[in-house]
Amino acid sequence: MSAPLPTTEEVQGFIKRLIELTERERQVEEEESRLLFTSCPFNLLEKRGLGLGNLAITKTSIGLGGKTLIDLERPGHLHSSPIFPPHSFRPGDLAALEDPAASSSKIKSKAVKHGPALEGVVFKVLETKVVVALNRRGGEAGKDEDFELPERVRLLKVANPSTFDRQVRTLEHLLRKLLPAPNEDGVEGTTAKEIKPPTPLVGMLLGIEPLPTPASPTPLTLFDPLLNNSQKEAISFALGPSSTISLIWGPPGTGKTQTLVEIIRQLVASNQRVLVCGASNLSVDNVLQRLSFPHPELAPIPLTRIGHPARVLNALVEHTLDSQSLRTDAAELLSGIKEELGGLEARLSGTGKSRIRGKERKEKWEEVRALRKEYRKREGGVVGEVLKKARVVLATCHGAGSRSLENEAFDVVIIDEAAQAVEPACWIPILKGKKLILAGDHLQLPPTIKSLNGSQKKPKPVSSEPKVSKTKDAKGKGSPTPPEPTPPSVEVAVDSKDKVLPHEIPNSACHEASAIISPESEKRTLTTTNRLRPSSTLELTLFSRLLELHGSGIRRMLKTQYRFNAKIMAFPSEALYDNELVAADNVKDRILSDLSEVEKDEDLDEPVVFIDTAGAGMFERKPTEDENALGADSKSNENEASLVVDYVNTLISSNVPSNAIAIVSPYNSQVSLLASLIHPEHPEVEIASIDSFQGREQECVIISLVRSNEEGEVGFLKEKRRLNVAMTRPRRQLVVVGDSSTVSKGSSYLKKWMSWLEENADVRVAQ
Repeated sequence: MSAPLPTTEEVQGFIKRLIELTERERQVEEEESRLLFTSCPFNLLEKRGLGLGNLAITKTSIGLGGKTLIDLERPGHLHSSPIFPPHSFRPGDLAALEDPAASSSKIKSKAVKHGPALEGVVFKVLETKVVVALNRRGGEAGKDEDFELPERVRLLKVANPSTFDRQVRTLEHLLRKLLPAPNEDGVEGTTAKEIKPPTPLVGMLLGIEPLPTPASPTPLTLFDPLLNNSQKEAISFALGPSSTISLIWGPPGTGKTQTLVEIIRQLVASNQRVLVCGASNLSVDNVLQRLSFPHPELAPIPLTRIGHPARVLNALVEHTLDSQSLRTDAAELLSGIKEELGGLEARLSGTGKSRIRGKERKEKWEEVRALRKEYRKREGGVVGEVLKKARVVLATCHGAGSRSLENEAFDVVIIDEAAQAVEPACWIPILKGKKLILAGDHLQLPPTIKSLNGSQKKPKPVSSEPKVSKTKDAKGKGSPTPPEPTPPSVEVAVDSKDKVLPHEIPNSACHEASAIISPESEKRTLTTTNRLRPSSTLELTLFSRLLELHGSGIRRMLKTQYRFNAKIMAFPSEALYDNELVAADNVKDRILSDLSEVEKDEDLDEPVVFIDTAGAGMFERKPTEDENALGADSKSNENEASLVVDYVNTLISSNVPSNAIAIVSPYNSQVSLLASLIHPEHPEVEIASIDSFQGREQECVIISLVRSNEEGEVGFLKEKRRLNVAMTRPRRQLVVVGDSSTVSKGSSYLKKWMSWLEENADVRVAQ
């Protein structure tokens, strides 16, 4: 039985709610940054990896797109070593350059309110050098303003408001497109029949229009002979004439990217233009990397990657719009301007006695503005020439809203890692296409939503006014929100036969509950409250909302995994994927001793090892006052870290390469502790938080659970999707280090996991 069409008020309320949630997220992020940078001494920011101090500008140059690049290094007279301390700056991060002299609270408050003197994007990060590409002063549409580079600077991570601006503008544009025109009496319509969506796709996404009647798929000649049956079924379904919306469910290691590449090649072969987006730059680059490999039977696909070159993998920079623009016939016209710009900016950035001052400086800046204006004018024509040739354009969801794509249209929009993207971001590319393919796994971590942290302890009726985050204070008081979210729970109706039910899901997963459907229900209609309803949180992704709205008929699951040993696969397959996952023949028996120079060893070749600290008194450590001041309510466990170090040394002494080992933990304090203990001797061992390791894999993965206390408190571990990410990263060996007594008290899911480990893993008691 189909649900009734939503009313005009319901459609408008849904979109306005997304705008409201986006604005709330912006407020929390801005408030968090304000509190952090006005309340904390710089040495604490540096300790947390959010700042680098006493840097010298050693070089300026002009990069791709006419962007000014500055090299930052640690001068010898201020530092004992040129090597940077541990920090969190990565290519693509937004950063601010600050004069250390401007350190008074008055100046800092002004900088936060009106923006720092200079902002840019981290272009390159080396052991002894960070290169930053400066943004234009005065905003994207403003004119270039004069600036002076001080002799010493410090680098700070900053929030990026443009992310929220673009999402809100897109949703407001959608709202205007949908608003019904007043009738003869001047009254707006009251049902969705009066709403005129700009495309049928938009209507189906909002429940205004029904899905097309299923039709028999068109027979395909596949380009990839290695595809398995579930991949072929997903490809056939996504390319079918009646699949205006299709979801490809790709559990870990099941060849989701391989499936998307085949779909894209099929679309291009049928003369369709494709926009490929992702929740992150890495997800976009993974698809681009596969597409750029030459195919023996196909001509190269004209590909263009939108985005700052700093955010693109080095090996793929040649596919960026900036790089391709330099290789056009018109590029020669730009080279002369670029060279002249570089010379002028080098003179203007001089220090000491060589600094240009007064009237001459003003005149030179007028020349810079004129040259940049001419550069952008000519560059615009070049950009149009490049995009006209591209059959596949790739960008992040945010990047799809860039000015270069403003008037571009596509036949199909594909969004990878859609279960990690907030819905407002997905609407940016959606409005450019006629058909939508979402790919992802809603049983892995959702997008990180900061406004859930402590601001919504209890569920509120959707119609009520949103409660402002506790950190929002008229006097600027308050404390940063804690990092462990406790989002509201919602009531969701699901088929009673489904094996994963909402009451079994941790609080932070409640909003995904309606989408966690066992694969055996694929062949029957999903019974849900399938009507457009305002989202209670941005953690409810478009991927999951569409499952609730239209049922599992729009989804196809990939079932053969090519990553991990069958024993490592067993628990997540049973607990979350209804035993539908099958290990491919070439991976099901893989063990560590298969690696070169690693000798056979019965203990070493156990696929799953559990080092149990229960009863050993290895309790977790609470955060220090400094950590609390930074809003970092993070835990660590020194005794557990020692066990991890011992196991790493055992692996390496058995000739397991250090770059084949990864250590993950849900807590950043534990990550920092482990890095300080292991990296001095084994720098190639990967150590990361579980969240940041999503999408990655390694031969051996060690999970440090940290939590060990008499109260049975487990914090982050309650989130089963976080654990799903952690336990599906290894190829050959999974090592779990933790306190079974504490962890098993956290939830029924954790108790089930601890019982499974005790029965199936090689259990070793910590001493």
